[in-house]
Amino acid sequence: MRLTSRRSFLQASGLAVGAAASAPLYVHAAEQNTIKIALIGAGERGRGAAVQAMTTEGPTQLVAIADAFPDRTANSADFII
Repeated sequence: MRLTSRRSFLQASGLAVGAAASAPLYVHAAEQNTIKIALIGAGERGRGAAVQAMTTEGPTQLVAIADAFPDRTANSADFII
């Protein structure tokens, strides 16, 4: 198992956020009320918060999971979904 330093994790996630922010936005007239949830930090507290957010009233969708440790992301996806 390859450990990732906090600095390289933050650097990579910063690049991903920058790329997503610079992507073109598409505007459409249809209304969508789905709350999209991204989990960053898939430990016990993060998973608990995601489960709580997914059980709120109205449509929700888990769209992303990120953690410094790859095994936590897979375990969290199985736990939440």
